[in-house]
Amino acid sequence: VAPAAVAGTTGPARPASDASLRATSEARAIVAGMQDNARSARGALEAARRRRQPAEIRCADEALSRADAALRWARDDVSELEARLAARDLRGARLALARLLFRETDSRDAVRMAAACAASDAARAAGVTTVTIRVDGRASPATLL
Repeated sequence: VAPAAVAGTTGPARPASDASLRATSEARAIVAGMQDNARSARGALEAARRRRQPAEIRCADEALSRADAALRWARDDVSELEARLAARDLRGARLALARLLFRETDSRDAVRMAAACAASDAARAAGVTTVTIRVDGRASPATLL
């Protein structure tokens, strides 16, 4: 019996390499974690809305927007990674994976931001003062003393 042909293909299928499988598995795991981050940010926004704190709502909404945007771009990066690996374009695949890792960082930062939104309002309600210090990078150490 002759092997069955698949429409639109020529020649034998090339098996994916172990490195390709690891890269796509890692990419999908990253996106799954980013989905959790977006859910956490969404939960922070819902909590802020229940507390009816306008500043906290704005802050949590911004954090959710950042988490959602990072997730949308990450999904595009995974699609590009898979396409580049299928085309055996390792340089393009590495670039797509690097972009995905940057998006993962953006997602983690967004969920931290969402948590900080509620924490800052809680600190104000408890009478705690938050101090932010900015150091001018042009100043010499002697002028800071």
